[in-house]
Amino acid sequence: MLQRLVASFCRFPGVKSAILLDGNGLYHAGVVSSGESSPSVEPASETLSRAKIIAKEHNLGNFDQLWVETQNSKTLLAHVGNKYSLVLTCDSMPNIGRLRHEVDRTKVVFSQLL
Repeated sequence: MLQRLVASFCRFPGVKSAILLDGNGLYHAGVVSSGESSPSVEPASETLSRAKIIAKEHNLGNFDQLWVETQNSKTLLAHVGNKYSLVLTCDSMPNIGRLRHEVDRTKVVFSQLL
């Protein structure tokens, strides 16, 4: 069931991969769209750790979502509960609002499954 939930994000236009990381930044579940290569989870894990530290040090509240944009791709890093994080790798034209809404909507389901 968890694998299906993670895979459901690949049905949105522009999403190339969806990966669930545990609290230590290790791979827990994931799906890569056909024809795409699996992204490295190490940079995402390090970015998540740094975002949490920065939010705590500067009293910005809890880390929720972070978008990282380059010329060729966009990556969403989102806390989905129980110290797990979702990493969505997208092409250059994803519907950011729709993806943010879907991540927020499925947080309850993630917390029940984790």
